[in-house]
Amino acid sequence: MQQQCRQTGMMADAADMLRFVPSPDGVLTPDLAGKLPGDAVWLHNRRAVVQAFAESCTLAGESDLLAAQVDGLLEARALSYIGLARKAGAIVSGFAKTRAVLQNGRAEILLGASDGAEDGRAKLARLAQATGLPVLEPFTAAQLGVAIGRSNVIHAALTHQGWAHRVESEVRRLVVYRTEDPGQTQVEDRSEG
Repeated sequence: MQQQCRQTGMMADAADMLRFVPSPDGVLTPDLAGKLPGDAVWLHNRRAVVQAFAESCTLAGESDLLAAQVDGLLEARALSYIGLARKAGAIVSGFAKTRAVLQNGRAEILLGASDGAEDGRAKLARLAQATGLPVLEPFTAAQLGVAIGRSNVIHAALTHQGWAHRVESEVRRLVVYRTEDPGQTQVEDRSEG
């Protein structure tokens, strides 16, 4: 379904936008799940658009706060899906286990810590690339560790297609929000060549 961005006036798929619902006192509440009642305000999924919209309305002094709030919510949502995948038994972590599922064709997505050693990440990324799997690296080892329930996770792989799709969708949503240039992406998708 197409929605019109309140800031830019351009139409886009609702899946590529952010939904906000104003409270009775005019405070915009991010509705990432799309379940809050009320008349929705739709904005393109870009931090700059959210900030510009907040500056243009009564939220002028809080534009940075709203943009940061959305960033935090998107990040928490992506990490929570990783945690849920772990609870469902759909994720493995550690170099050896991750390499094993990549080699035996059971992996759906490779997750790497953005602050992990490049050589280890590159080795696993090559295995993922050989089978066309996405490589997602927007989180630190500490963030992945908290989500997965271990300390400092550098390498992990999702092994269930449904969970992989959910995690990839939420991670990409976060990365697009943080991207300033629409042609640029911070999700390192090494499967594309």
